[in-house]
Amino acid sequence: MKFKRILLTLFLGIGLIGGSIAGAYDDWTDDAVCMWLDMRPTNEGYKAEVQKRGIGCEGGKAVTGAVQTKKTTTSNTALSSVDKEITIYDVAFSPEVLEELLNLVISKTDYDFSKHKLSKNDKDIGCRFRITRIVYDKIEEGLIERWNIAEGNINIKGSNVEFGKYAQWKMGGLSSDPSYFRDEVNIKLTDDGHLVGKMAYFNLMMNQGETPINPLYPILTKHKRSTPINLNNIKNVSAKLYIDVEDWAGAVMYVSSCMAKQDAKRISVDLELPIFDDVEYTLAGQILKINIGDPKMKPLMRHLGALMMKCGSGLIDTSGWLSFVSSDSDNIKNARNQNCHYDYFQKSNDSEALELFKAVLSGTDSVLDYLQK
Repeated sequence: MKFKRILLTLFLGIGLIGGSIAGAYDDWTDDAVCMWLDMRPTNEGYKAEVQKRGIGCEGGKAVTGAVQTKKTTTSNTALSSVDKEITIYDVAFSPEVLEELLNLVISKTDYDFSKHKLSKNDKDIGCRFRITRIVYDKIEEGLIERWNIAEGNINIKGSNVEFGKYAQWKMGGLSSDPSYFRDEVNIKLTDDGHLVGKMAYFNLMMNQGETPINPLYPILTKHKRSTPINLNNIKNVSAKLYIDVEDWAGAVMYVSSCMAKQDAKRISVDLELPIFDDVEYTLAGQILKINIGDPKMKPLMRHLGALMMKCGSGLIDTSGWLSFVSSDSDNIKNARNQNCHYDYFQKSNDSEALELFKAVLSGTDSVLDYLQK
């Protein structure tokens, strides 16, 4: 805070001094200067301006050349008089205005990472995340709510952490602006799997018509209750990271379904199923996972949230992957989940999405046979 005050004082000081040096009377006419000098003959500022311009004043009117002989001999005196007119005032701001001015000087997400030992992870990893709220007004250890206030994908490369393009807040109001996950985040991964730094955070649900509330900017730390991200076992990551926000409520971020991006491959055009050409995929036994972030899969992507609400997350990864089950699978749970997906698209009133889903589903067995050879 001390540093912020120094910067703010410096900026304001420069503004005040700069304005004085520029000359308070530069845009006044000679007659205007003389008129004011006539009304206030003892004013040092008006007297200095008359001397600087080399004019004389009679009856409130300028007389050119009347004091020309003094122009060169009094120049230093005039400048000295101008210097004496420089005045610095104490300025008092309300807390709200002061906070806004300080925010213009220093970013709300500025954070010093030098006190942390950051991860030296050498992989490019994509994970799924979701954030739930935890409230402390009833029990001391807090009660974790059963709905997500944010969800999507998160990318980790080295110690750098970024939220993916599918990350979204679900709190209404300003949170619907995707730039908060893109531009208002400054977090990194430590060597022991914790996320540290600062990020924009929305703690309250806003309904349509309500006055928008700006986000909070909590500090993410190594919380004693957290289960960190273990990148030594990427496929089984199940992190639970606590975030302190306010006295009455905080957050828990869950990170899971991680995958090293080099593990994902693209289906060759040799398969001769155009809908799959160059689509990113991974295999998990008798399951084909398709990256529906691909532009040609956009009709499926737009249903991802509603599909998860109806059928659960068994075959869905909100980081942008949708799973399709082989007809040879003996996993009853997966088969039922696949049927739920099919029923959803049949009733979706979106023929484009339905036809695409049917095309991918019908081609799954052929793709699996081709890829597993």
